[in-house]
Amino acid sequence: MQWKGPFDVLATVGANDYCIHVNRKEMIFHARLLKRYVTRDTASDETPPGDGCVLAASLAVVEDDDEGSSCNDCGCEVLSELGGCGRKESLKNLKFGDDLSAEQRHELEELA
Repeated sequence: MQWKGPFDVLATVGANDYCIHVNRKEMIFHARLLKRYVTRDTASDETPPGDGCVLAASLAVVEDDDEGSSCNDCGCEVLSELGGCGRKESLKNLKFGDDLSAEQRHELEELA
């Protein structure tokens, strides 16, 4: 994984999503995929946190050598670099603790 950016934050969409200007496009990303971009003074590393912050964000990109991991059908090229936008897991992929009783497993399956 590597960070790319900085990118301009155009707007807040909902509680945890942000509209980011990426490669001449406006894309919406969840906050967990973003990192605040902080300019650092090379002369002094003693800048207090929060100083020098700009309204920009860096984007986490997971580099994958798989050529089959594209997300062209939904048109989100940037999200495909982040690992795709489709669901890859289901209830069958969940691992429950071995120490659970049959009743507890049944309750968990109903909740999931």
